[in-house]
Amino acid sequence: QNLTHPTTTVQLQHPEYYRERVEPFLSSWKIGEAKPTPTHLFCSHLYEKGWLKRVYTQNIDSLHYCGELTKESGAVVECHGSLRDKTVVLYGDPLPRCFEKCLAEDFGPSSDDVDCVLVFGSSLQVAPFCAVPNLAPAGATRVLVNCALSHCLTNSWSKAPLHATDDDYHGMYGSGGGTTMSSMKLAGRRVTLRPLWSDRKRWRNAQVLIESDSDEFVSRYYEVVAAAAKEASHLRHDALRQPSPRTSRQADQEAGAAADMAADEEVESQGQADNSEGEWESEAALERRYMACVECSSIEEHAAFCERAA
Repeated sequence: QNLTHPTTTVQLQHPEYYRERVEPFLSSWKIGEAKPTPTHLFCSHLYEKGWLKRVYTQNIDSLHYCGELTKESGAVVECHGSLRDKTVVLYGDPLPRCFEKCLAEDFGPSSDDVDCVLVFGSSLQVAPFCAVPNLAPAGATRVLVNCALSHCLTNSWSKAPLHATDDDYHGMYGSGGGTTMSSMKLAGRRVTLRPLWSDRKRWRNAQVLIESDSDEFVSRYYEVVAAAAKEASHLRHDALRQPSPRTSRQADQEAGAAADMAADEEVESQGQADNSEGEWESEAALERRYMACVECSSIEEHAAFCERAA
């Protein structure tokens, strides 16, 4: 379906530009033709596993809503609005209230459960979104995946003064916007707008920078997981072929069989036959061990997979 849209700040302040450039774009794009990419599905997979708490996205296509990542889950924050809901944030518009609310929940003083921040396909040039990765706790791992990493290492605030006097970010949307502010207050504390991917102290060297298309990276990630699953399958097969260690009772039985063998060859052969079959490891135990090899048990293991996939 074609999209309609509400009145925005840009529409009021620059009506001619909006009428000639913005309105035709919004009216001609049929969002029903857009489908989730591997990266969207990857985020949904992490959420279903219970490892992903929130998705903060600058995209306005609502494609992150797939699988269990539903609008009702509250796990997706569309920082720049949504075409589907006709709430697109343009230059000068305020960000949705849920942006600040969710940041306070996820990165505020009372939150200590963030151990990994993944950044996919953003050069982090737009404020205040560019400050979100800098809210990661000191002990967390930060992973950046982008086609051109050099685009992510500086932005319009890299050489701006460190401190600001204005805590209101609503007029900051854009790449600099003429402001001299380089820090702002988010999640109850001041955070810099500058990229910190070269900072080797704050995150204790727990940063992974990967120059790649996001979808290609995700595909390589699953290739690594598939290889691990194949290796675990070989281990499972080998374990099934080998009997478990003999018990003391079995040892006594073998000793008795050996004594009988000395007296009677027929008993000897029978004794050998009786003890030729070992006790196999249970199918359920093997299945548990197999699944432990195949599936990561923590986000730290996912970070390790990310490094291997890179």
